[in-house]
Parts: sequence; C-alpha cells; structure tokens
Amino acid sequence: MKIFGITGGVATGKSTVTRMLAEEGALTVSADDIARAQLAPGTELTQAVLAAFPLCRDATGEGIDRRALSHLIFADAQARARLEALTHPAIIAALELQITEWHNAGPGIAIAEIPLLFEADLERLVDAVVVVACGEANQIARLQIRQGIGAAEARRQIAAQWPISAKIARADVVIMTDGSLEDTRRQVQEFWDSL
Repeated sequence: MKIFGITGGVATGKSTVTRMLAEEGALTVSADDIARAQLAPGTELTQAVLAAFPLCRDATGEGIDRRALSHLIFADAQARARLEALTHPAIIAALELQITEWHNAGPGIAIAEIPLLFEADLERLVDAVVVVACGEANQIARLQIRQGIGAAEARRQIAAQWPISAKIARADVVIMTDGSLEDTRRQVQEFWDSL
C-alpha cells in the first residue's frame, strides 16, 4: 500500500482533493474526522478539553463550542499549544493504527488527510506528501464564507500554520486550487494517472 499525506493551509481545498481521490478508488482517512469523533460530547478527550478551556463549553454543557475554541486558539499561541498537547496524541495514535492496517492490507493507494502534517512532524507516517495550495486571498475569502468571520480573523487562522510556501517547498506533489473545480479535478486526475 502506498500512503500519500494530503496537507496544505486552512481552506486550500484539502478535503475536496481527498474526496476526488476517494472517487478514483483511494482509501482515505482524515485527521479532522478523527478529531471530530474523539471530541464528540461526553468523550474522555472532550472532558479533558473542557477542563482546560471551561469557557468553550457549548449550550448543552456536554460538548465543545467549536467556534469559541477556534477563536481562542487562533488568538493565543499558548492556548493552541495546550489544546494540541491534549488532542494530538489520540489523533496521531488513530492515524498510526489506520496506516498500519493499510500497510498490512497489501497493494493499493491510500490517502491520509493531515492538515498539520509538517507542523506535527508526521511525514514519517506517509510515503509521499501532496500539498494542496491556493493564494492567500482565496484562503481568506473561503474562510470568511465558510466560518462567517472577518478578514482579520481569517488572517490569524492562516498565520497559525506554516506558510504555504514552506509546505510547497517540502512537497512531492503540489495541487493548486485557485482555478475552477474542473481545473482542480484535472490536476487530481493527472496525479492519479501517474500512480
């Protein structure tokens, strides 16, 4: 099994590219999906996060107010580091388990979508890295639409990750998503056909 890591900046189109590769037949896992499952209301990890960030409790009292937590961690690097120290070990363990299962399954192509692949030093989990990138103006616009936030907040979220240029410099493959969806699909198809 050949494992490709999909990474890039926030709102660059990583999930879209992963979905397109799944449609081609790749097996996929998403670190964000793992995190959502592990941070569901009532889980042990959710309780640990709420103990560390009590002002980020949702209206039910059992879950996390993701918008409040997002605002906090993108405004405070120490808070972000504290959250990552709580959540990353469980997320990484789940990714490692899935990738081990894939390696034991035999030949094929698998995609691990890991937004913080470089930041969390997880290149060791994959055979090659695909960076999904777009211009910052597109990132800002996409974040504003997706999250209903202002440009300043969008810039803060972008600045919290490695610069996209640094990720591109370490990529094995780059897919640019500034163009149309059809253009992105064409690049994905070219990548898939090269495997």
